[in-house]
Amino acid sequence: MGNFNNILESKSLKDKYIEIHKLLEHTIRDNEGHSIMIIGPRSSGKTSLVNAALADMETKYGGQYIVFKLNAFIHSDDNSALREIAKQLDNNLNRNMDQNTVTDELQTFEQRSISDTMNIILNTLNKRNEEKPLLTGRLQSEENPEEKLSLIFIIEEFEKFTDNNKQTLLYNLFDSSQNSSVPICVVGISSKIITRELLEKRVRSRFSQRMISINKPNTLEEFWANARLALTLNDNKIEELTDKAFGREWNSHVDHLFHSSTVFKRMLYQNYYTVKNYKDFNNACIFPMSKITTESPFLQDKHFQKYIQNQSTNHTQELVKSLSSLELLLTIAAARWVEKHDLQVINFNLAYKEYEDMMKGFNVNSTSTVASANNFDSKVITNIKINQKIWSANVLKNNWEILYKLGLLLDSTGLTTNNDGHIITNINLNKNLIIEENKMVQLDVSLDELGNLIDDLNVYKKLTRL
Repeated sequence: MGNFNNILESKSLKDKYIEIHKLLEHTIRDNEGHSIMIIGPRSSGKTSLVNAALADMETKYGGQYIVFKLNAFIHSDDNSALREIAKQLDNNLNRNMDQNTVTDELQTFEQRSISDTMNIILNTLNKRNEEKPLLTGRLQSEENPEEKLSLIFIIEEFEKFTDNNKQTLLYNLFDSSQNSSVPICVVGISSKIITRELLEKRVRSRFSQRMISINKPNTLEEFWANARLALTLNDNKIEELTDKAFGREWNSHVDHLFHSSTVFKRMLYQNYYTVKNYKDFNNACIFPMSKITTESPFLQDKHFQKYIQNQSTNHTQELVKSLSSLELLLTIAAARWVEKHDLQVINFNLAYKEYEDMMKGFNVNSTSTVASANNFDSKVITNIKINQKIWSANVLKNNWEILYKLGLLLDSTGLTTNNDGHIITNINLNKNLIIEENKMVQLDVSLDELGNLIDDLNVYKKLTRL
């Protein structure tokens, strides 16, 4: 996340950066409240744009704002997110203020109950910065007594906070950005294009409706223009080198790899025509970069070949073996439903209903036996039932998206098959890899095939038999 090097030199992303930069600057410098959503597929530079803008803010306005970073994958509900906000606020206070000046009330943000924590944070956001010192330990300027501490909230995986029916956290943040006397900027980062529509009406009314959309490159040249930024040196870096000629020669060598018939070029083509993922490209370059020495100071094409040879093949067998327990159970449930109803397509809701029924039956029938146990132990053990937890739909939604991303779930339209009926193309490879729970898809493995692929020692193998 957020490791898009030299992003300011990207022609396709520069305008997006300028817009984000202006928004943050208006919040910090002009004491304005704002909110914005940044929407785009994964690994498209969303977080990197925000980090680049924040880095410039730190240079210009260091100490005049506090950044709160949340991620719905880590802070899965409003309560945990609220406690994380309180924790980060505590850390900022204790780091920047003299310990003797920190009041007991300020020290106990995180220790309070959820309702008390919310009230204290909201009171802090809405009161004017009249105390001395300020929250960052800076005294108010005598020349500018109205100077205020700005609060910036960066929320990753923003759409997952909309799963909560009340959306209390989002409502309070958006409402504070509009009505608080303290300048607040809320930046939501999401890969789901319908995120705004997922907001409740009362929450949406407090959102500024400002959106930035980032798309994956439409041409190979555009993809390469961004990808090469991670490998090449910009003019400022070259000027810092003792041997400036080497810097220019390095850039020429990188461009030569792309324009020549090399393994590097084939790897780039494969990335572009499948996932268009800059992170995957960067990962593929790590091994060749590690082989650079004073005797061999440039990237060698043979090292890219070595990296590719050590990657697992993208076959169904390897995919099934790599699945987590939840992903495997969801795949089995989908295959069972398809087999039962003799249909070719399925969606998440149908698969989850089958998963629930399947696990309930599994828990009823499962008992633990040990063949080598003595008679007494055997009688005791056979009466022990090992119940498997039935996870909620919200938990399994992420696993369904992973199956789609891996290619085990295929778009139900645009499929091409050979004479044996096997799918030979996967149209969803060039998509954003976001799937709705009611979207009909086709499973690329049958129940019989799963039974053959799953190891005999796997306790879930018996679920492949109806």
